Amino acid sequence: MIIHVYHIILRMDIGGLERVLINLINTMPNNFKHSIVCIEDSSDFSQLLNKQVDIIELKKTPGREFKTHWKILRLLFKNKPRVVQTYNLPTVEYQALAWLARVPIRIHAEHGREIDDMDGKNRKRNLLRKISLPFSTQIVSVSDDLTRWLIDVLKIKASKISNISNGIDTEMFCAKQTENNSFLIGAVGRIDEVKNHELLILLFEYLKEHYPAIYEKVTLEVVGDGPNLTKMKAIVSMKKLNNKIYFSGKSLNVVSKLRSFSLFLQPSHYEAMPMTVLEAMACQLPIIASDVGGVSKVIHHGVNGVLFQTNDLQELVMQVVELFENKSKRECLAFNAREDVVYHYSSQTMADNYMKLYRSVN
Repeated sequence: MIIHVYHIILRMDIGGLERVLINLINTMPNNFKHSIVCIEDSSDFSQLLNKQVDIIELKKTPGREFKTHWKILRLLFKNKPRVVQTYNLPTVEYQALAWLARVPIRIHAEHGREIDDMDGKNRKRNLLRKISLPFSTQIVSVSDDLTRWLIDVLKIKASKISNISNGIDTEMFCAKQTENNSFLIGAVGRIDEVKNHELLILLFEYLKEHYPAIYEKVTLEVVGDGPNLTKMKAIVSMKKLNNKIYFSGKSLNVVSKLRSFSLFLQPSHYEAMPMTVLEAMACQLPIIASDVGGVSKVIHHGVNGVLFQTNDLQELVMQVVELFENKSKRECLAFNAREDVVYHYSSQTMADNYMKLYRSVN
């Protein structure tokens, strides 16, 4: 029996959520048919799909627009999918349409909160969630932090929540590091406020003043695009760090970037279940990450990576200096990171957990 899954997402762009969706579809067997409904639009990121998938772009304009609801309702009545899965706040309201179209299995997946509401306390947004989530048959949470929020703030019954960690292709993301004469520090992610790239600039400014010998031997490459790119470049230029910090833009081949790094940094203000950290772990990199959201579920301090308190520049500097000077510790952390990802966070494990939900009877 073919199980048709309708994924409703805001857009298909380069980001952690989109990578999760692509990994999920690529890993699932052919008796699952997938359609992706983009409320806004898609990008060339969808080229990473390894099978035929219907991608529908609704081209929604900003603001409340009910013709989008009508389009989705027509699609659901016409195609009669067994499963509708929505992702994060921008699509949660379409759970009611799936219920109206009598879709048997209605799943809403929470992968993280909004940049301007990292604590998830916005009353208006939570009201929308509280109105919409009762139409779901199941809610997926990708981290313990999100699960606690769903239960404590949104008052969702624990029995209705499935904890499914993000998964990555551990065969594609693997430890085949390329030779690099310099000590290259890497960061991957959308360049916006929540990712906190400015802290990395401050890190290099501090190294330049207080650890000149280390500063001369290290460089930073930031992979990604986003609304803060121009601002970050201007700060780098103002601090005269252009020869040390490079912004290489978005990349469809992140794995090759990761393999060139000597150390991976994740300085975010908030992360639910960061795909970039999992990918760096799979590529057997030593990692320093801010202890926020669901990061501590993935990174165990001193075992498979190093954690620091977000925005604590002094602590970040200390950890970078220590790992720069201690090759054996870098190698130990990196080895353990790879082992953990293969065992706990493979795309196959994630797909198996989702298939159980898709096959459930409601």
